[in-house]
Amino acid sequence: MQGGNMGENIESYRNFSVESDPTTVTDKYWIYAEAKGDSSLNREPPIEKDIEPIEGLLKDTEKGKNLERTENTIQAFGKELELTRENIDRIAATIGILSGKWLIYREEDKIVSTWNKIRNSVKKGKLGNTAKCSTKKKQRGKGGDYVICVYTLNYLNKKDVFRVRKNLRQIGVSEKLYYKPDIYSILNIYSKNVDFPASCYES
Repeated sequence: MQGGNMGENIESYRNFSVESDPTTVTDKYWIYAEAKGDSSLNREPPIEKDIEPIEGLLKDTEKGKNLERTENTIQAFGKELELTRENIDRIAATIGILSGKWLIYREEDKIVSTWNKIRNSVKKGKLGNTAKCSTKKKQRGKGGDYVICVYTLNYLNKKDVFRVRKNLRQIGVSEKLYYKPDIYSILNIYSKNVDFPASCYES
C-alpha cells in the first residue's frame, strides 16, 4: 500500500490571503489570490470528451477520503480498478473531483515578481478562479524553488485549461509548464511510482 488512505486535504477556495510577498510570510504555508466579480469563473466548465461513468460510485463530499491506491490498483467506494489514466479520469468524472493546476516554479529572488503578475491576473479574471503560492514557512529548511499553482475547475475541459496556459504566457510565464489534476495528488501520482506521466498536460 502506498500512502494508505488518500484523504489528504485539498485547499479550500475560502479565507484568501492578500499578501504579495511570499518570502516574508512565516505563519502559513500558502497565500492565495481569488478572481473577483466574474461569476463565470466559479462555474465548472463541461467535460469535453465522452467518459463512461463507474456504477456504484458516489459524488465525493470528503475530498478523496473514499479513495485508496496500491501499486497497481485504485480502491474507490469499495470497487477495485486498475491504476490507469483512463480509470482515473472515469473516477474523477464520476465523483466530481475535477480541479487541477498549472505548476510554476521560481527561485526566491524571482518569486515575488512572478506571483504578483499571476495574482493580479487572477483578480482581474484573466486566469482561473484561484491561485496559490508557497511561502517562507513552507520553504523553511527545505531549500529549492517556490511553487505557484494556477487552478482551473475542470481538467477534462482542455479548452479552458489551455486558455489559462495561453494567458500565463502573455504575462511572461513562457517556460514549459506541467498541469496536474488534484485527483493525481490525492492518489499520490508521481513520476517515480507510476508508469505513465504524472502530469496530464504540458505546454
